[in-house]
Order: sequence, then structure tokens, then C-alpha cells
Amino acid sequence: MSHADYGIIGNKGATLSYQAGLRAKWTDVKKKLVETKQVDPRTCINFFASAHFTVDPGKQNAMQISYSRRVRRPAYIGLSPYLTFSDSRNFFSGNPDLNPEFTNAYEIGHLVSYDKRSISSALYYRDTKGKIERNRSVALRGNRQPGLTIL
Repeated sequence: MSHADYGIIGNKGATLSYQAGLRAKWTDVKKKLVETKQVDPRTCINFFASAHFTVDPGKQNAMQISYSRRVRRPAYIGLSPYLTFSDSRNFFSGNPDLNPEFTNAYEIGHLVSYDKRSISSALYYRDTKGKIERNRSVALRGNRQPGLTIL
């Protein structure tokens, strides 16, 4: 179960416009493995801020800067500890202890407008904590055939 609240405020002036927001998300999840009777309750509250500013001096140029915090939660298949076989050498198993990954995204851009066209450029930086990645390994068997394990 999860609940979220959010708010956004913004304004546009002659040369400056802005928009800022905050989202709060409360999550209450309980994982239960029936065979092992293992229960893993997880309750958390996360905050996600965003801010966007544009300076437009009116000479066909505009500068933009933005920040946002994002979340990527693991999919169900990534949490399942059971093996899934696609053939005799390829199988997949998830990790029930995976946590979501959080990203802080920054961007600065420039926009030049002409009569019927515009050109934009941007630089961005993303900093991700707790990145969810797939681990692959090759298992050599007695007949030296490789096997693929995705963890």
C-alpha cells in the first residue's frame, strides 16, 4: 500500500519563470515467502523535490536550469527469489532484498529562437544511489558448455 501527496507552485514574470514542487510518498509493503515463512515488512516515507527556472531576457535566448529527484523501484520479477529457466543454460533469479534506487538529476540548457525554428542545447548530470543492476555469470560445466546466471 502506498499514499502520496504533492504540491506545485509556480510563477511567470517578465524575464523569470519558475516552478517548484514537492511530493511525499509513504509506502507500506510486506513481503512474505510462504514456503520459508519469512516475512519482510518495509515501511518508509520518501520526499521528491523538483525545481525549474527559466530566464528569458527577450532577445531570442532563454536559459533553463532544473533539478529533480526520482525513484526507480525493482520490478516483481527482480524481487522473486525463485529460479526461472528459459533453457538448460539460461536461468534467472531475483533478489528479495533489493531496495529502490534514487536519482538526483540536474540540467542546464540554452534555447535560441528564430522565426520558424529553434535550437536548444543542454548539459545534464545524474547521480544515482543504490543502483539496481543485473549480475551475470558464466558457469562452466563438465562438458565445458557455458551457462548464464542472471542474479
